[in-house]
Amino acid sequence: GIYCYRPHRVERTGMDQPLIIAIVMLLSFGVAGLLFGLIWRQPPFRVPSWLFGLSLALAAVGIWLVYSQMERLEQYVHLRDWRSVSGKIIDSRVVGERAFRPEIVYEYQIDSVTYRDSTSLDPPGFGGRNAKHDAAAGVASEYPVGKAVMIHYDPTDPSVSRLKITPPWSVYGRTGLGGFMFGVGLLLTAIYARRKFKG
Repeated sequence: GIYCYRPHRVERTGMDQPLIIAIVMLLSFGVAGLLFGLIWRQPPFRVPSWLFGLSLALAAVGIWLVYSQMERLEQYVHLRDWRSVSGKIIDSRVVGERAFRPEIVYEYQIDSVTYRDSTSLDPPGFGGRNAKHDAAAGVASEYPVGKAVMIHYDPTDPSVSRLKITPPWSVYGRTGLGGFMFGVGLLLTAIYARRKFKG
């Protein structure tokens, strides 16, 4: 059959649980609210004028982060309309010297055409050099050569495919960070307003 190959690209993985975003944001607002309550009870003190600008900047960046990640989540929702086909892993290893990443190569066939694609699945890059290598090796070990896998592909262009169609961990992390920054921004704004008009 005809053979098609696509070069390596980064494919992100994650948990298919958008509820996590709401939980993280609620926790962020809870922490911000707790801090607000504790500070509100304190006697008046001098508040620097730059605090208002900082609070607005934090809130604005937080809103932008949440909004941008919501758009990414919407893109992943559309991936669920892609079709699936059985494929197999033909290579799985760790590549890189400092920024280690798994490289997983797989094949699948559609209408007598064989396609080959590769992905890193973008594991979290936390920790030092050894931690990153271990994380990459752990992902690679989950996809040994010869393993049968389910491939998701774009019906309008079968050469475009993914091993995972769930949102990456980074989406939830950035959304949580955005929610936290927005909450802190509101907290600082409230503190500034109280000290400005009462103190």
